[in-house]
Amino acid sequence: MGARLVVLFSLFLIPVFAVAQDTRQDVTLSALGNFPFQSKGGNVTIDLTNSGGGDVHYRLYFKTHSAIEAGYGYTRGTFYYAEDQTSVGGGIVSLIQGSSIHEFTAAYVYHFWDDHRFKPFVLGGGGGVIFKPSGGTSANSLFGAVSQARGAYIYGGGVDYHITGPFTLRMVYRALNFKAPDFFGAGLTTHSWMRTSAPTLGITYKF
Repeated sequence: MGARLVVLFSLFLIPVFAVAQDTRQDVTLSALGNFPFQSKGGNVTIDLTNSGGGDVHYRLYFKTHSAIEAGYGYTRGTFYYAEDQTSVGGGIVSLIQGSSIHEFTAAYVYHFWDDHRFKPFVLGGGGGVIFKPSGGTSANSLFGAVSQARGAYIYGGGVDYHITGPFTLRMVYRALNFKAPDFFGAGLTTHSWMRTSAPTLGITYKF
């Protein structure tokens, strides 16, 4: 499934680059933070540690205020799984799993105040997240954990601040939402969404 997401993401980029020859474009390199919220469903609770990483985004403007954006982000984190078995005479079963997190997204972007030094914008879109198990195994690691892909959707906004020439400072807040992974491990799933606040700060090059 992870390979399918990469292929679909690549197919999305083909028409983008095909029309990019005569249109305004920019590329942004950013520092990325992921600050997740708890996912809970049934008797299972899943938490994910805060983490930092980086991302790159390509933006293509096709109207004065409109653009489409494709991006990739990378972070690492640790998932904490807790299953409440008190109803069957047990306790709280706790398991952990480290993971590399690869984010592939595409979004529509609407810009305001195109002729100002400050240019705020809003965005919304979707994509996929690939989780790859990492770290050593221990007694409380998920058994048989393998890579897993989840669909995702995003929304948010930000502001561009023109620095000089083709360079702009870009500050963005994205809310990334995905179904919490279980790595096909012990069957610990909430069947619900996990939301992460994902602010970024980066430098944009316009061309």
